[in-house]
Amino acid sequence: MVRIDVDTPSRHYAVTLDDGLLDRLPRLLDDVKAPARRFFVSYFAPIVAGAVLTIFLAQHGYYTVLPAAWLLIYGAATVSSGAYSIPVVPVMGVCYMLLGITAGFVPFAVANILLGAGFGGLHVVFGWVIARRYGG
Repeated sequence: MVRIDVDTPSRHYAVTLDDGLLDRLPRLLDDVKAPARRFFVSYFAPIVAGAVLTIFLAQHGYYTVLPAAWLLIYGAATVSSGAYSIPVVPVMGVCYMLLGITAGFVPFAVANILLGAGFGGLHVVFGWVIARRYGG
């Protein structure tokens, strides 16, 4: 087990990671069909990396880069897992990554708006596209 503690001026955060989880993940997913398993595994690694990176950035006080980091990492996870999905999913991931790149070069307030537009707006837009073109 790996425990990461982060103290900020107003809160204490603690995350415990099971260092054997990735080794056991294929056995945990035995009942899941192969495409879904590949999708989940390719999505899981970037998301875990993003969670750990968030802790590191917060621990050092780099809160202003979090919107860009979250959009970039979520976009990368969506692109990599989208290889096992319908063609529009990697496109959605690229859109998140473009928002993340933009969020890295604008003031923090604008980056937060882009974060909301990405996680709120892009999910709605691409959800609608997926529902219309692929039946849900």
